[in-house]
Parts: sequence; C-alpha cells; structure tokens
Amino acid sequence: MKAILEFDLDSSGDHLDYRLASQALPIGLALWKITQNLRRRVELRLKIQKAESSTEVLDVVFSELNEIVDDCEIDIVQLFNSANRGRRQPDDGLIFKNIEDVERAICKLFNTNGDDLRKRKRSPGYVVPRQTAMALSVLHFPEMTYADIGWHFGRYDPSTVSHALKSIRDKIDTEKDFRELTEIYFRGMKWPI
Repeated sequence: MKAILEFDLDSSGDHLDYRLASQALPIGLALWKITQNLRRRVELRLKIQKAESSTEVLDVVFSELNEIVDDCEIDIVQLFNSANRGRRQPDDGLIFKNIEDVERAICKLFNTNGDDLRKRKRSPGYVVPRQTAMALSVLHFPEMTYADIGWHFGRYDPSTVSHALKSIRDKIDTEKDFRELTEIYFRGMKWPI
C-alpha cells in the first residue's frame, strides 16, 4: 500500500496536519502490524483510498487505532513503544511507562528530587541530572515533542532539550564514570543526533 500526503507548510492548517501526520505514521505502521485480519486490512485500505484530505486519512487511522485498542484491550504504552521509529529499548527490559518514571529513576540515581530537576540553576549538580532526564525522555518517548519534555522539566525551551540530548551523548562518549553510572538507562538506545 502506498499513500502520498502533500503539505503546504506555509499554510497553518497544513502545518498542523503535517505535525499530526508525522506523529501518526509510526502509530499507523504499528496498527498495520497488529491488524492480522485480512478483511479488516482491506476495509482500512479502502477507507484510506476514499479519503480526500490528509485530515481524513488521519481520522481513518486514528479511528481504526481506537477500535483496535478497544477490541483487543491493547496497552497503549506498548503500542507507542512498538512504533518507536526504529529505536530499541534497553536490552535488560528497562521500560519507563511515563515521564514521571524517568524523573523518579534519575532522582534516585543522582540522589536529588523532582523540584531540583526543575530549578533553573546552572551548576552541574542541577544541570547533569536534568539533562540526563531530558535525554532519557527523548529516547524513551519519541511521541513526545521536545517542547513537552522541556515544559515538564521546568518550562525549558525545545532547544534546551536538544542541547541536553547532545550534551549527555557527549558526556557518555567522553566520561567513563558517567557512562558506567548511566549505562543501564542508555544501553542499546539509538540516538536521534
């Protein structure tokens, strides 16, 4: 099956559709994998072919996803993980269910608390745990935007999250102690940068 969606990114409506489509495609692929019933596949293909706009395609995909989730009682977190854009979870099965799980794990690892992660301080005692939590969140929850992650950890800008990801990757590559400390969390992860 082939679907071609064209967007005019100068148009605000198309820009929103583009963002929705970029988030829906991995979900749609996971949905396609889950859907083993041939009749259901054919019906889905026909609905998508009849769609006249990218918004209608997204509506079809999301309504089909809702039906499958309801019918099969699928764990939605597991579904998002299967649509993980080719990124693997750590080999030891360490999976975070939400960003709060990441926050708790990092607080425990660095002997700090959630309020300290959100403080706008620049000393390494605050920055390194916050950047580590941001990087883990990006890697474990690709469906979340950098803006959402930044907001969670103290209303930081998306560029701060991107910088945190790069900084933590560099730190893992260059500092043996840090690499050993965080190995269980980052082992087997595919970095987007």
